[in-house]
Amino acid sequence: SIRNFGCVQIFYSVLHRFIFVRGMRKESESHGAYQDLVREVGAPNVLLTDNAKTQIGKKWTKTSRKNATRQIKTAPHNQNQNNAERKIQDVKRRTIMTLRYGKAPLVFWCFCMMFIVDCLNHSAQKELGYRTSMEKIHGHTPDISMFRFHFWEPVWYYEPTAKYPKSNFLPGRFVGIAWDHGDAFTYKIWT
Repeated sequence: SIRNFGCVQIFYSVLHRFIFVRGMRKESESHGAYQDLVREVGAPNVLLTDNAKTQIGKKWTKTSRKNATRQIKTAPHNQNQNNAERKIQDVKRRTIMTLRYGKAPLVFWCFCMMFIVDCLNHSAQKELGYRTSMEKIHGHTPDISMFRFHFWEPVWYYEPTAKYPKSNFLPGRFVGIAWDHGDAFTYKIWT
């Protein structure tokens, strides 16, 4: 990817239909993604993993024990035993479709996948009584007014440090919402 990610770790809460994703440069970074899940969302009661070596190793087991998370493993080569696999396929399919329809370069898949997950987590679902995953996880209805741009949509952004005669408004491309910077209307813009 454009951020040198070669893979992702996706977590899916079957009960809340909540998706959490982290980009990684290599598979061995998956334990850090697990720690981010615990820190940002909370520790799951039960964690069902495939038999990836990184997910059954000492680091994962230590984190699960520390947070009283029961770890269960699927039988090798039986993806049908894990309900998250279908959602992971859906996220990947939507990411590819969004990149294609937006005519975005494929290397931006990392930003696009995060945006797709944000959209899914903020969308009401029939299975949740027409509530969102964010509401089920956090207990309040999320504001969706910041979802005003399509992925890779051309936008103008304000550059306050531009010196005259240069313009303060510059062209860019929308690549997501910057949840951890500024207010709710702070966006990630590719320049």
